[in-house]
Amino acid sequence: MRRWTLLVFALLLLNSLSLLPVYGQGGWTPVSPGGDTLCARGAPYTFFTRAGNPDKLLIYFQGGGACWNAETCSPNAGMFDDSVLGDEIYAFSTGIFNSAAGGENPFADYSAVFVPYCTGDLHTGSSTVTYDDQTIYHNGYANATAALDWAFANLRSPAEVVVSGCSAGSYASIYYAPTIARRYSRSRITQLGDAGAGRVVPGWGGFDVWGTFAHLPRGLRRTAPELFFEAAYRAVARAYPRVELAQYNAFNDNVQVYYYQLMGGTLSDWVIGLENSLAALAGLANFHAYTGAGGEHCITTSDRFYSETVDGVRFRDWLAALLAGEAVPDVHCTEC
Repeated sequence: MRRWTLLVFALLLLNSLSLLPVYGQGGWTPVSPGGDTLCARGAPYTFFTRAGNPDKLLIYFQGGGACWNAETCSPNAGMFDDSVLGDEIYAFSTGIFNSAAGGENPFADYSAVFVPYCTGDLHTGSSTVTYDDQTIYHNGYANATAALDWAFANLRSPAEVVVSGCSAGSYASIYYAPTIARRYSRSRITQLGDAGAGRVVPGWGGFDVWGTFAHLPRGLRRTAPELFFEAAYRAVARAYPRVELAQYNAFNDNVQVYYYQLMGGTLSDWVIGLENSLAALAGLANFHAYTGAGGEHCITTSDRFYSETVDGVRFRDWLAALLAGEAVPDVHCTEC
């Protein structure tokens, strides 16, 4: 019986290894920056780059859960990715990373920096915390900064910059938008937060646990947790009117709702919060929203990117028009 168990384990391991990104192939090159970078449980950190048109740059922050207490940070909970080699392979092969999509993919020829996520802190942390007997390095700020520094040093003046990310990476895309906008002051910049509406229950203490406020980019300020990301969009929109900001959300996003409920919230509160936040941001001239039906999480890392259509507007076309500097309408499902 033991031999059979080992055989099954070996087959599963070989299958999982076949899904991992092949370093140096498929256009992606790993960069291991060392220094202060580190994943949550001490594993080394690596990010990935792809050479393309030097006038076009995509900076993409990976998603992958979050943790803020002993329960959510337990290795058995499976609440967040704690090493680089993991589900980031999906972002390398589907959605906006689907090389087989050809001209349908607006990012097919972009140079890219892919920022993996392994710290449970929305890429924003700068603290080391021991939860019961588990020490977690919430080191997202140092890891993200290393990847951005590489981009700034190696792609000095792209004409177009897109800053995006899915889920946890969605929040990083707006958190680091001021840093990127200042560095690329002559570039046309578009930010797209995918599946990250920023809904947080009042009094939630995760930002303080992570040290999110220790290195706030210039222009962002500490606010009540439930208002932080809404305030971040507002601050960036006003400080950098040339930067186009956007959000994609599914109306009943099952992952966003799940984490909101872990914080103590309810589904109805999340939906009300989403609608109120979008309404509050709608008055900003450079903010745009596309809200789809259903509960699927993340569109940029899914081939739904090419098929999702709301009220006759295909998301792929909506985003391509935004990237081209065209006026786009806010899109919202009528039967959500």
